[in-house]
Amino acid sequence: MSVCILTPLIVMSGAPGPEIEFDEREMAITPMDRELVHGGIESHAGDVSGSRAVVSHGRDEFVRPDRAVAVRVSNRDVNRVRCPGRISDVTYSQEKPVEIVSGGAENLYVKFKVVQAGGERSYIADSVDLHITCNGSVYTMILHPHPIDSVTIRLEGKMDRDIEKTWGKLSFEDRIKRLITAMWRNEVPSGFNRMPVKTEEVEKTPRYEDIEIKPVYSLRGNGSGLLATEYAVDALRPVSMDERDFLRPEFGNVIAITLDPMMLYETGDRARLIVVERVVRNVD
Repeated sequence: MSVCILTPLIVMSGAPGPEIEFDEREMAITPMDRELVHGGIESHAGDVSGSRAVVSHGRDEFVRPDRAVAVRVSNRDVNRVRCPGRISDVTYSQEKPVEIVSGGAENLYVKFKVVQAGGERSYIADSVDLHITCNGSVYTMILHPHPIDSVTIRLEGKMDRDIEKTWGKLSFEDRIKRLITAMWRNEVPSGFNRMPVKTEEVEKTPRYEDIEIKPVYSLRGNGSGLLATEYAVDALRPVSMDERDFLRPEFGNVIAITLDPMMLYETGDRARLIVVERVVRNVD
């Protein structure tokens, strides 16, 4: 069976400098690409003179407390709400054609009812207000049912005050760009901390045939929803790379990758790799 996944990209043109431009593109990841991603580094054609920041999105929606958020969900499949802790209360209109079932302390499952009339099915289009208390914080969501696949809504913690002040009004993509830019310039954004990579994370670093990867440090911010880690990529032999080579589960819930340069011509040449993960829990 052939599967094609469309992944939105943000492309950082050229080596990062005082002014960094990002362009949005789309790239199809085919079964061959997936084999490449999990099979290690291979040669790739194309221009390798610049670096690119690759941003991918899955079928997850992220919601913060204390503000109403509109969320597109499936009107035909079961949707999931995930709390990084304990759900203590759920409130919604019982008159709405929706079933909400508890799946333990951390999960809720939301299914819109299907109306049968004259032998035909019709799917609900009316929105539903859902209020959830998770870890003592109230999350308000306006669920808009659409004919899409199942969605997972992940409830995030509150932002650190410094992060809220400088990052709170930025779009998700702009947060990623700002974090990558700061890390590339060896800066620590307000509200973030520079942290050594934990031993267990070092041990999970994937191995490749043509390169050696070593984690350098991470930038973490409470409630930011983002975790960035820089890696040193050393060539064991001449090798051509691109960002897809690092879309591996060992790197976590990857949402953005920056690599520069993408061509290492001699043994011992080094590239910088920045991997941004989406995290839900506050970081201690």
